[in-house]
Amino acid sequence: MRYWHHAESECVGVFTPDMIEEFDRVGGCVGGEPIDEIGEDNYNRLAKLYDQDTRSDHNDFYDNLEFAQRGEELVAELLQKKFTDFKILDYNEDSECDIVAEVGGKRVTIEVKEDVRTKDTGNVVIECESRGKPSGIMTTKADFWVFRVHQEDGILNILFKIKDLKQAVRDRRFHNKRQMPHTDSKNVLYFFRLDTLREYETIVL
Repeated sequence: MRYWHHAESECVGVFTPDMIEEFDRVGGCVGGEPIDEIGEDNYNRLAKLYDQDTRSDHNDFYDNLEFAQRGEELVAELLQKKFTDFKILDYNEDSECDIVAEVGGKRVTIEVKEDVRTKDTGNVVIECESRGKPSGIMTTKADFWVFRVHQEDGILNILFKIKDLKQAVRDRRFHNKRQMPHTDSKNVLYFFRLDTLREYETIVL
């Protein structure tokens, strides 16, 4: 098994056969991005640092799903405490949103995202493109977006209006924009400093 490290996007992973072929043929690049081959010890160290382990035997879909669903429930609880007229209608299971609710008689939809690496990187990452087409905040049907930002002293739950996150991208307040070389979808991610993105926040829950 061979392992790679993409330093700028702070990601590690396991080479697929297609990646190995391109890496060996081109000489240190995959998808036009320079990546490094690392040993298993370095992979394990960096995977722990980045809170990421992409090997199939360490990546349990159901554990990740349960983690995400618990995050959605916690956000809903915080919203109920913050707004006395906040009423949960449904937890959505498709790509349009995570929470369907009613506030003051008006239907609202909310997307919840975890960023577990902010405590190490200081970044909050937003997806805007996948497979050459708009995705993430550019196509979501949600009205609001909640980032659960993991920090050393706990989790900061920040609510944004979708239009304000889009404005942050249009204002080019991100400090880095990377196409992830290790995914089939070729996701394009925008890296924001937490303090910068918070200039666009609506409320902290």
